[in-house]
Amino acid sequence: MEADISINHGITSKHLTSGREGMLNHYKKDEVINGINVNALFNDIIL
Repeated sequence: MEADISINHGITSKHLTSGREGMLNHYKKDEVINGINVNALFNDIIL
């Protein structure tokens, strides 16, 4: 979330963008952890 907020405010680096992409790609589309679809949650937050 912090990386996405920084990027949206014009503060960016390869570390921020790769970190954000890494988190989005880390969890499978339908992966559920403790009843939460983590991929969907992250995508809802950044979109």
